Amino acid sequence: MSKPPSQLQSVEQAWEISQAPPRELETDSLLLNKSAQRSQAQRSQWQPTIVVLVLSILTILSLGIVAVTLHYISDPSGALTSSTAQQMGVFPLLTDDSRILCSMNGIIAEGEKSCSCYDCWQGDECSVGIDIHQCNITADSGTPLLFEDYWLAHPEAEVRVRASFHQGYGGPLPQLEAAIRALHAQVGNAVTDGRHIVIGMGSSMLITAAMYAFSNVSRTPGVLATEVYSAIPYYNGYEWPAAYYDTRLFEWTAGAAPVATAGDPVIEIITAPNNPDGAMRNKTIKGSFGVHDHAYYWPQFTPVPAPVEYGPSDIAIFTLSKLTGHAGSRIGWAIVGDESIAALMSDHVARACGYVQENQLRATHLLQYVLGDYGSVIDYAREHMQHRWERLQTIMATSMRLQLQTLEAAQYDSWTQSTRSPAPAYVWLQCFEPRDQDCYQAMLNEGIKGRPGPAFGAGKEYNRLELLMQPAVFESMATKLELFVAN
Repeated sequence: MSKPPSQLQSVEQAWEISQAPPRELETDSLLLNKSAQRSQAQRSQWQPTIVVLVLSILTILSLGIVAVTLHYISDPSGALTSSTAQQMGVFPLLTDDSRILCSMNGIIAEGEKSCSCYDCWQGDECSVGIDIHQCNITADSGTPLLFEDYWLAHPEAEVRVRASFHQGYGGPLPQLEAAIRALHAQVGNAVTDGRHIVIGMGSSMLITAAMYAFSNVSRTPGVLATEVYSAIPYYNGYEWPAAYYDTRLFEWTAGAAPVATAGDPVIEIITAPNNPDGAMRNKTIKGSFGVHDHAYYWPQFTPVPAPVEYGPSDIAIFTLSKLTGHAGSRIGWAIVGDESIAALMSDHVARACGYVQENQLRATHLLQYVLGDYGSVIDYAREHMQHRWERLQTIMATSMRLQLQTLEAAQYDSWTQSTRSPAPAYVWLQCFEPRDQDCYQAMLNEGIKGRPGPAFGAGKEYNRLELLMQPAVFESMATKLELFVAN
């Protein structure tokens, strides 16, 4: 049940008092007692029953403040978790009307005066629809706005950060690591026992950190840079860091898979499920160092039959963005078996940009919320993704112009305890008609912007569309796809 807005001040007071050292808290308690004494002296004409009532209320408030303080002494992260606050009855359930103000067809950011409209809508309040033949759909990103409606419906999950929180530099938050370990245990998609957790500002940073670490432990004097390889079609974000730095440590290798030897090692990046086609991949180069990108190894995108578990020459990387949708928080983590590799990766993160405390605090709070809510955000996203793939398969069932990728076979999923099919985050389309030799351009001409096949090392006959947009945008894209295949 929602709490009245008047309790907002109580939350802020409890927050500040909870962060104060014991001496300051003692002073606050004395001030409350002195205030009560002064009130009693000034209002001596009050009836004794009223005085007793006032003192009782003050006592209850003091006990509440002490309880909050004891909680934060044991949990120095500084985050006021929704579960704890709601049990104390002081957390306000805030109303988020950022969609209502935009006719449910857009969203307005706090402090802004105008709405940001979804594709196919326009106007100051996003109330004017654009003809489906004229509007354009942007589906070339991977921004997980699919989760937007979920968090709008759960405003109690918000987190506020005090201005004094970690003003200085800091490292990884132990509370975040603990939440990560608990999350994987609850979801059942990765083994963390006996392994190190390396936190980074997004999974892209961790992939670069893995290249840095593996190349440092594998290189010998006089040997060329360590080759970095990923099978086609691969996520185009891998080639960029491997080639951009132009370092003597590692370099991108395109084409045929290289052979790994003791004197000439290889770093293989394996994405499972794969971006762009959703395939579940395994390491293919014997003796290589394996960087397993599991950004999409969550039950909303694929069945999770068992947790992944790797040896010392392999690491697993996960990200907050595809779990909760908070891509802008830039939090990822690696599960590393080898202590020396973990140390080198942490060193790279610390030197590259350090550890942003606010990002970690927000991620900690979100993961704690997911844990306490038993992963309802996963079920929310899973149902939407399943619907989207059913819709796409219906549209493409008789099409001779476009073809969907072949999905992995249905298998047992430990999360739902059922056998089900995957629902990847992206659709990997192949165009067949001569007029569509450049599949990306053909679809762009019809108002659907994807990402071309060559970006993933594939041919022009391929085009990738994301499926992580808001529900309204997906429905508009589905309608335009119906028009495209019928043309």
